Amino acid sequence: SVQINNLPATISRSKMSTILQFLGIDTIDSENIEMKPYEYNGQMMQKAKISSNSVEQLDKIKNTVKEQKIQLTQGITMKMAYEKKVKEKPVQKGNTQQQQDLIKNSDSICIIDFEAFTSSPLIVSEIGMVRIQQNRIVAQLHTFFEPAEQNVDQMTGAYFTKKNITRIPLPIDPEFAQLKPIIRPKQFQDFLSFLVKFQTLSSTELQNLKSPLIQIFSPFEKALTPILAAKGVEMERKVIAKWKLPFQVFEIADVCALKSKQMNLNQIHSNRKFFYCEFHSQLPKELKTVLLKGKQQNAHCALDDCVFLAKQFCGVEIEVEADVETKQKVEKEN
Repeated sequence: SVQINNLPATISRSKMSTILQFLGIDTIDSENIEMKPYEYNGQMMQKAKISSNSVEQLDKIKNTVKEQKIQLTQGITMKMAYEKKVKEKPVQKGNTQQQQDLIKNSDSICIIDFEAFTSSPLIVSEIGMVRIQQNRIVAQLHTFFEPAEQNVDQMTGAYFTKKNITRIPLPIDPEFAQLKPIIRPKQFQDFLSFLVKFQTLSSTELQNLKSPLIQIFSPFEKALTPILAAKGVEMERKVIAKWKLPFQVFEIADVCALKSKQMNLNQIHSNRKFFYCEFHSQLPKELKTVLLKGKQQNAHCALDDCVFLAKQFCGVEIEVEADVETKQKVEKEN
């Protein structure tokens, strides 16, 4: 790991990840960053401990920090480099006037969510998308991905941590045959083209493609100004950038504010109705719960999060089901 001292007390893990991204280190996400507060000359500061399985990546962080004239142990903080980079390339937060206009004038919103085999290196395992048009959920897209052989070789113990969260197996596992639909490595470039079509084509045009990846719920017209939205855009932006797609991903809370919508985003992980894909729906009961950060959670499914957010966005009343931890408390009380 690499430790960086003398950081402002206001820098969060997600902001630290953004700072690293603007310094050209774009494969460290917030879960690999630990922020620890401390007092220095009567002032509250923080130090960041950055972890990675790649020695090369850690060396890159050290060298980049030195190139930016930021000392690892004292003196100038990384905030200065962050501000310098922002001047060169403004942060895409969905809060510029142009971006606000894009959100306000959008005629279609696709809520997107990814799950991953590992986050460092970033190897995607599952995608879910739900298309909203005229305040109606009109279509959804879902698929798994077969990792390329070289990607499987890159995976370390970090994969097994992710598998405990998503329950998504590798090709060497017998359960892998249950994953469907699935994109094979040779089909990947065609899939990227299809992502654009899912956001823009009319229902008739999409039906004519006869894709097993999508479900269409009601007729809709072609979208001229579609946007992508997610809750917590860090991974989604990284994936879109890695896939070299010309999309911006907006934080769903920003979209709600600019579209005059009200959503209880806190419910997504605490209370939910399960909108699992076929694979996650068929998991044995004992595999539908996972232990994450000392707490019981329900297994993560990309489609589940998208449908839940889309229903809330459209004002569809959701009969929520308490999460595992809440259920256990209630059972104990009774």
